Amino acid sequence: MKLLTISAILGLSLAGFAQADSPTLKETVGIGGGFGGQYYSGSFGSSTGYYGRGFLVFNPMEMLGVRLGGGFGDIQSGAYETRWFSNVGLELVVQPQIPGLGSFRPYLASGISSTTGHSNVNSVRNQDLNWNYYIPGELGLEYLISQSVSVWAWGETYLYMDKYDRLDGVSTPGSYFDRRDDLYKAGLGITLRIGEKSDADHDGVSDAKDRCPNTPSGVMVDKNGCPLDSDHDGVPDYLDKCPSTPTGVVVDDKGCALDADQDGVPDYKDRCPNTPKGVLVDSLGCTLVIDSDHDGISDDKDQCPNTPVGVKVDAVGCPFDSDHDGIPDDRDQCPNTPMGVKVDAAGCPLVIDSDLDGVPDDKDHCPNTPRGVQVDAVGCPITIDADHDGVPDSKDQCPGTPLGQRVDSLGCPVIVIEKGTKLILSGIEFKSGSAEIEAVSVPVLTRAANALVKAPEAKVEIAGFTDNVGKALSNRKLSKSRAEAVRRQLIKLGAKPEQITAVGYGSEEPIADNDTKDGRTQNRRIEFRVK
Repeated sequence: MKLLTISAILGLSLAGFAQADSPTLKETVGIGGGFGGQYYSGSFGSSTGYYGRGFLVFNPMEMLGVRLGGGFGDIQSGAYETRWFSNVGLELVVQPQIPGLGSFRPYLASGISSTTGHSNVNSVRNQDLNWNYYIPGELGLEYLISQSVSVWAWGETYLYMDKYDRLDGVSTPGSYFDRRDDLYKAGLGITLRIGEKSDADHDGVSDAKDRCPNTPSGVMVDKNGCPLDSDHDGVPDYLDKCPSTPTGVVVDDKGCALDADQDGVPDYKDRCPNTPKGVLVDSLGCTLVIDSDHDGISDDKDQCPNTPVGVKVDAVGCPFDSDHDGIPDDRDQCPNTPMGVKVDAAGCPLVIDSDLDGVPDDKDHCPNTPRGVQVDAVGCPITIDADHDGVPDSKDQCPGTPLGQRVDSLGCPVIVIEKGTKLILSGIEFKSGSAEIEAVSVPVLTRAANALVKAPEAKVEIAGFTDNVGKALSNRKLSKSRAEAVRRQLIKLGAKPEQITAVGYGSEEPIADNDTKDGRTQNRRIEFRVK
C-alpha cells in the first residue's frame, strides 16, 4: 500500500504538463517498459527490491485496452530469497477520458497472471513458484505527451492468488490476512504508440476521417464524426427540440415543424392555417366550439355552464323553470306552484312546523308542544301511560314501575319504611352479566338512601334476583354480588351499614314467566324488604 501511495503521488506530480488537445488511444498499438520497486511482507518479515516490466498494448476503443506483459524482480528478506522471480499475464485496461484532465488518463487494469521461478531459504530451494496464478489489481495515471509517446506511473498488488500463503514457501496459521504473503509493486515507465492520429474534438473519430472536426464535446456522432440527426430534418439531435419530426417536414432552426398561425398545430397538420391569433383550436387547427356541459349552447354564451346532461335549457343555457319558483323543472317536484309561494329545495310549498311535532303550524292546535312528545292529528300531546301508574310517559322517570305500586309525581315508586314492606326498586340497572351498577340507577338509589336516613331504626334486606338462564349456582352468586353492590352504594349515599343486609336468591321467587323475554326482564330485579 505504501508503494501504491508513492506511485499515485509521482503520477499527480506530472499535472503541470497538461495540454489543451489530448491525443487519442483508439486503434493504437503501444509497446512500453517501466522500472520501479516491489515490497514483500510475509513469513520472513518484510523487504523491498527492484522490479522491471514490459508490455504490448492494443486499444480497440478509446477507453479500453488489452495488454500482454510481464515483469522481473527478485526478493530477499533474511534467510528468504527468490531466483528468477517473474510474472506474465493478460489484462484489460479501462482508461476513461475524463473532462478537465486534458492529456492525463487515469486507468484501472486487471486480468490473469502467473508467477515463475522458485524460492530459497538458507540457499536451499524450498518452493516452486511456477504457474502460481493470480488476479492483479493495478491503478495508474498516464500522461500522453503526444500521439506517439506517453509516460506513466503505476501501483499494483494482487486481488487473489492461488497460493497466497506459499509465496515464500512457508504456510502460516491464522486468518486470511495473517496467512497472506503481501506483494506490492510501483514505478514509472514510458510507452511508444503507433496507429490513429489525433482527435481534436474528442468525438472518437480521428481528424483524418472527421468531416465535422469541431463537434462540441460529448455529442454523439456517426462514423464520419458528424452529430447524429435521427429524424433527418437537418438539425442535429443535440440541438433538435422536436427529435421525431416526420421525414420531409420543413422545420425551424430548433428542429420543430413550422406553425405559421401560431395556434399550436404545425402547418403540415393544420387544416385551417390562417386561424386568428389567440383563438382556441382543435387537433386539426380549426376553431374550437366548446360546449362543456353538452346542452347545445357554446360556453361563450352559456350562463349556466354546469347544467346536467339531458336537461332542457333556454337560449342562454339555463334549465327551464316553468312556475318561476327558483327551482328548475328537472328538480321541481311541485312544478305548478302558484307564483310568489315560498318553496323548499324540491320546489314544493314550504311547510312550517315550529315545534317539530310533525303537524304544520297552520293545522297545529298546540303549537308549543315540547320536543319528543307524541301528538295527535291536531298537534296536541297524546296522553300515554305505558306502566299505568298515573304519570304520562312524557314525564315518567321510572317508566317500568310494576302495576299497583305507589309512585310520586315523577312516576317513581314511593319508598315507605314500614315493617313488612316489600318494594321492587325499579330503575336499577347493571352491565350485562356483571354487578357493576349503571349510572342511570343513581336517582332510584338516592331516594332509597334518603328514606333510610329518615328511618334510622329500620332494618332492610336488599334482595337480588335473576332469571333462570344459566346455572343456578352462578345465578345465585350474581344476584348476591348485585345485592351487595346496591348495599355499598346506599351506604355511600348516607345510609347506616348496620341497617342493611344483602341476600342473593338467584332465580328463585320469579314474579313473571321465564319463558318470555319480558318475563325474564321482570325477574331480574332488586327488592327492598323492610323487616
